[in-house]
Amino acid sequence: MQQVQAPMTSKEVLMGENSYEVVDKFCYLGDVLNAGGGAETSSVARVRSGWRKFRELLPLLTSKVLSHKAKGRLHVACVRSVMYGSETWSAKVEDLNKLDRAEKCMVRWMCVVSLKDQKSSAELRSRLGLECIKDAMQRGRLQWFGHIERMNDENCVKKCRDLQVVGCRGKGRPRKTWDQLIRADLHYRGLVPSLAQDRAAWNWEECY
Repeated sequence: MQQVQAPMTSKEVLMGENSYEVVDKFCYLGDVLNAGGGAETSSVARVRSGWRKFRELLPLLTSKVLSHKAKGRLHVACVRSVMYGSETWSAKVEDLNKLDRAEKCMVRWMCVVSLKDQKSSAELRSRLGLECIKDAMQRGRLQWFGHIERMNDENCVKKCRDLQVVGCRGKGRPRKTWDQLIRADLHYRGLVPSLAQDRAAWNWEECY
């Protein structure tokens, strides 16, 4: 492993013979990573991407020709697909609420229903055959957890779960970690980690 030396300047770090710029955030494969950690910037970026794709497909998603179920399938395939990778987020309630509010607006638009019609979001999602985005993210998180649990102990991805970051923690309550979210998901679903070793039993349709 290469030795990481002290920063050459406040904006550079030297690794081997190469120097790299230090930035507060950057985009990688459509996701936005920031120095402070968390999923705040990622959730904002995904909401913007979702709305951009939704507006591109607006003539189809609001069409009177397509059935509600067809619109729902199109939404999952082309709009909600921008949520790839969110199974690794240590998302806060605020991050989930941003995504939930955006999708509720999209759902009402697809169903051509306004707030004055007094139709609940759950009823409209049922018309479209959509599950709540919070439930979808929880399902993805548990599926990723099962995948990691079945990895070899020497796998670098599995080892990353036990990394300890050296340094001083700032004041205030620490951020909720991904492991804490998983423990809450397992408790909510009444699942035990050992079940993840059986791929078939861990399948969402059979377990949840």
